[in-house]
Amino acid sequence: MHRCSVSYNEQYLETYQSHEGPVYRVKFSQRWPSVFLTCSADWSLNLYHLKYKTPMLTMRATGENFPINDISWCPDNSTVFANVTVDAKLQIWDLSVSSIDPVVIVDTTQDDLVDGGLNGDSTADSAEGDAGHPSPPGSPLLMTNRYDRMEHAKEEGPSGAPLQRIIKNLATGTKKKVLTSVLFGEKNPSVVVGDNRGTVTVYRIFDPVTITHLGPLQQYEKLKKAILQQTDPTSAANLQSADGSEEQKAY
Repeated sequence: MHRCSVSYNEQYLETYQSHEGPVYRVKFSQRWPSVFLTCSADWSLNLYHLKYKTPMLTMRATGENFPINDISWCPDNSTVFANVTVDAKLQIWDLSVSSIDPVVIVDTTQDDLVDGGLNGDSTADSAEGDAGHPSPPGSPLLMTNRYDRMEHAKEEGPSGAPLQRIIKNLATGTKKKVLTSVLFGEKNPSVVVGDNRGTVTVYRIFDPVTITHLGPLQQYEKLKKAILQQTDPTSAANLQSADGSEEQKAY
């Protein structure tokens, strides 16, 4: 994995020791711009600091042996991030709790079984599941909205219409659900997930907390403390010796 610059197009600025498979995403923390996450086909997530070639943390959910397609940092809780996998799992991590396993794992294939009356125009705002998707007891997430491109294509034209034919062709052979993208809501406790069938699903998050209202410096310090607690002594020492200007960058 290489760090590049448009000012030096003939060489790399840095080469990082990376994954054992293809790297699918690189996402920098909004609260600590020198820290970034990567996800890979080798089933793992790595957390790096720009100054160091080796990852400070390598994370892989116990028993999960599937490629990770996308990752997303939570905008208002610096220690929380999410990833989605090829086997349709949504995983939410909180580094202030653990780097060994996610605090939430959701098998989204179960949504297809209980989706009943949910459609692109329905919304659930309560924990009881007003849109026909009852929330399991103690569940940290609730599916609140779903957009299905196949269903909307049927509404937009007859079965022989070009749009309908194109979407049908794209969906052919995709019986297995694969999650392809994930994104947190910026001003509400939600996470949005997209899959290979063209379906976008919105989940309301009850735990972990995603809206903290902490200031930039507090967010930076929260993330740094969590990483120091989770990483090995060598990486922790390297992190402690990082440039003192990091606090200024947090603003």
